[in-house]
Amino acid sequence: MRVIKVGEKFGIDSLKVVERPEPVAEPGQIVLNVRAVSLNYRDLLVVNGVNRWRPPSGRVPVSDAAGVVETTGTGVTRVKKGDRVAPIFYPRWLEGEVSPEKLVSPLGGAVADGFSHNTSQ
Repeated sequence: MRVIKVGEKFGIDSLKVVERPEPVAEPGQIVLNVRAVSLNYRDLLVVNGVNRWRPPSGRVPVSDAAGVVETTGTGVTRVKKGDRVAPIFYPRWLEGEVSPEKLVSPLGGAVADGFSHNTSQ
């Protein structure tokens, strides 16, 4: 699959498209065939390495995406293969009021990679 990652230096010119191994859906996860991404303001903070948003080298900054569910891991019941989805960058905040527990491990920030493009389709 192709990913857009932050290179050794920070800034929009450091972004590179590279190949990574195809993902596998672990229990409770899905693999999304990403059809569209964007770089929002939060992503640009990551790309530019601003303060707490400064990630380690190689971070995938994309936190906004839309696509089609390609595979699901065991225990996934909210979506199925073929569903069109637009996930949020707080994967633990699925419903209700926001809480500190729901804001753990946001995608595409300094903590975790964002979305990638699956080249299989």
